[in-house]
Amino acid sequence: MELVPHLWEALKAGPLDVVVQFHSPLPAMDRKDLAKIAWETVRKGQAAALAGIS
Repeated sequence: MELVPHLWEALKAGPLDVVVQFHSPLPAMDRKDLAKIAWETVRKGQAAALAGIS
């Protein structure tokens, strides 16, 4: 879906809650390892937000 129509549909849906979560910096390492750790960190944060856990 293009950005503008997608954004318009989101705005038409009404009020929404947004959770912004900051994580600790990750150490420098191999890019593939860094991507794996970052993906897992974001996945866990998203699961916690959806479950209502802060």
